[in-house]
Parts: sequence; structure tokens; C-alpha cells
Amino acid sequence: MPRATDSASLRAVQAIGDLPRSVRIVFFAAIVAAISYAAGSQRGWLMGVVAGLFYGGLFLWSVLWPARARAWSAEHLVVDAALIVPLTFFALAALGTKTSLVKIAVIALVVGAVTIPIKVWQRRRVQARRALGDQVSLN
Repeated sequence: MPRATDSASLRAVQAIGDLPRSVRIVFFAAIVAAISYAAGSQRGWLMGVVAGLFYGGLFLWSVLWPARARAWSAEHLVVDAALIVPLTFFALAALGTKTSLVKIAVIALVVGAVTIPIKVWQRRRVQARRALGDQVSLN
């Protein structure tokens, strides 16, 4: 049961982790295949392979070991939030715009510079509220 202090993204990750493993595998395999195909068809086979490896590795880890992935995410706030940079890069590269990869990289870095501090602040706030709630329930 999600707590009221959880952010929407954390609740979404927990909900996905609660789905049957076979459903998660099919769902994420379709996403990885679509992104890899789109990136490969727009930017060449190498970009498709790299995008597939990145998304595939990330999704496979979260599908096979969702509890471990959530624990790692909670322990490594900055690195977890920084994943937005390659996620943004590969997503924009797959869109099929004429924008150069250098410009897409700069956009992804700017998105990261804006969102990483916000996500870290939100996650620390959630963790602090949980810690306070745990202390209150112990007393």
C-alpha cells in the first residue's frame, strides 16, 4: 500500500513491480524493442544497439529484481536521478528529428541539470518524512 508521502514516480515503480513477472517482461521488452528500432532507424544501427543495451539493462534489472532495484534507487539518489540524462538523450535521438546528436546531448544535460536537484530534493524529503514517521510510531 503506497504511503501518502511517496512521490508519484515511486508509486508507479512500486506498481510495476507488483505486476506478474511475465507481464513486466513482455511490457518492457516491447518498450526496449520500440526504442531500439526507432533509434536505429533514425540514427543508425549503432545507436539502436546502444539504446537497446541501455534501456534493456535498466529495464531487465528492474523487472527481475524490483525490490533490489528500489533499494538501490533509495540508496543512490543522485545516480538514480542522473539516469534522466541518458534516458532523455536516447528518447530524443529516437524521435527522428534532424537535430544533431551534439545538440541532443546538450538538451539532455540541461534536462539533467534542472531535474536532478529537484528529484534528489523530493526523494530526500520523502525519506525524511518516512524516518520521522518511523520515529513517531516507535514512541
